[in-house]
Amino acid sequence: MNPTFASERTTRLMSLSLGVADLALLASNVGGAITQSARLGALYTLAVALLVTGCAVAGLVCFRWAPLGALRRIWSVQSLGMVVATVVLLPITAGRPLPDAYGLTWVSELAVLGGCAAVLGWQGRITWVLVVGLEAALFAVALVAGPYGWAGRAFGDAARQLFFVTFFTAVAAALVRAGRALDAAAASAAAEAGAFAEADAKRAARRRTEMLVHDTVLVALLAYATNPDRQDTASQAAVAVRALEQPPAVEDELGAVEPREFAWQLQSLTTSFDATITFSYEALPAAAVAGVEADAHAATTTAPATTTAPATATATATASSTAPATAAATATAAIPAEVALRITEAVSEAVRNSLRHAGAAASRQVRASVSPDAISVVVLDDGAGFDPERVPATRLGVRRGIVERMRSLPGGSAEIRTTQDYGTAVLIGWRRP
Repeated sequence: MNPTFASERTTRLMSLSLGVADLALLASNVGGAITQSARLGALYTLAVALLVTGCAVAGLVCFRWAPLGALRRIWSVQSLGMVVATVVLLPITAGRPLPDAYGLTWVSELAVLGGCAAVLGWQGRITWVLVVGLEAALFAVALVAGPYGWAGRAFGDAARQLFFVTFFTAVAAALVRAGRALDAAAASAAAEAGAFAEADAKRAARRRTEMLVHDTVLVALLAYATNPDRQDTASQAAVAVRALEQPPAVEDELGAVEPREFAWQLQSLTTSFDATITFSYEALPAAAVAGVEADAHAATTTAPATTTAPATATATATASSTAPATAAATATAAIPAEVALRITEAVSEAVRNSLRHAGAAASRQVRASVSPDAISVVVLDDGAGFDPERVPATRLGVRRGIVERMRSLPGGSAEIRTTQDYGTAVLIGWRRP
C-alpha cells in the first residue's frame, strides 16, 4: 500500500485542473494582452504569456506519470514568475501612469493562478509568503501606476483580486491538506489493524500453547501419577517432549487434506488411543452436505448404551452456517489444513476425556461423516457422564480443548450433550463458510 496515495492523487488531479485553468484564463485575456502590449512592451507581454503557457502545457503533459517533485517544480516556477511579473510592472510604468481603462492590466487577471500554483509548488509557510507578496505587488501597482491612486479602477481591481486569490488559494490548500489527512488516516488504520492482528496472533499462540500443555504435558503427568506401566508413562513423556520441541504447525506447512485421507487419519488417531473403540466412517459427496446434520443426529440417537438414556444424553448436529454448498464445490476438493488440524485436536481431546472419565466398563464409538465441504464427528460413550455446570473454570479440556477450539474456527462448531450416569455425546462439526 502506497502511504501517500491520497496526497499524490490529489496533487496530480490538481495539476491537471490548474493546467486547464491556465490555458482557459490566458485565452480569455488574449485581447487585453494585445491591446496593452504597446504600453507594457511586447517582450514583457510575450514573457508572461510563455510563462503561463509553458507551465500549463508541462503540467498537462506530465501530471499522470511525472514524479511529484517534477510537478512541484513546474508550479513553483509559475508562482514565482507571477510574483516577478507583477513586481516588474512598477519600473515599466514608472513615470508613465497607465490609462484608467487598463485597470490593473491583463496580468492581474492571472494572479489567481499564481496563488494556486504556490500551493502545489511549495510547502508550509512559504506558500502564503508568496501569496501575500503577490497581493502586495498588485496593490503597489494599483497605487503607483494607476492615474487616480486608491480611487482609481486599478485599486478596485486589486481589491477584487485579493478576494479571488485568497479564496482559490485557500481551496487549493484545503484539498492538499485533505489528501494528507486521508493518508494519515489510512496509515493509522493500517497500524491499528496490524496491532489487532498482532494481538490476535499472540492470543492464538497463547491458546495453542495452553492446549499443547494440556494435550501432552498434563497427559504425561497424569499417566505418571496413575498408570503403573512405566513403559507407557515413558512413551507419553516422549510424546510430550517431541510436541514441545516442534515448532507450531501452520496451515501453509501442513497442506490441505483429501477427505478420504482425513478419515483414515481420524481412524488411526482413534485406534492409537484404544484399539477397542469402534470407528465408523461415511464418505459424503459435495452434493450431500445438507444431509450431514441429519446423519449426525441419527448417529447419536441410535448409539448403543448399557442403560436407557434420557433425551439429554443424545447429541444433535449443529453448524455455524446453514448456507448450502456452492456449485464450485466438487467431490475432489480438499479439506483446509487448519480445519483438519483443529478437528483432529478436538477429537483427540474428546476421546481422551472419555477414556479418562467415562469409566473402564464404558463402550465408545467415533462416527465420522466427511465431505469436501462439511465434516461431522461424533464421539459417544455410555459411561459415567458429568454435569457441565460443575466443571471448574481451571479445567481446559472441554471448554478450551473442544468448544472454544472449534468455535474459533470459521464454520466450526462443537456441542456436548451429557447426563450423569447415562453417558456423553460430543459433536464436532465444520461446514465450509
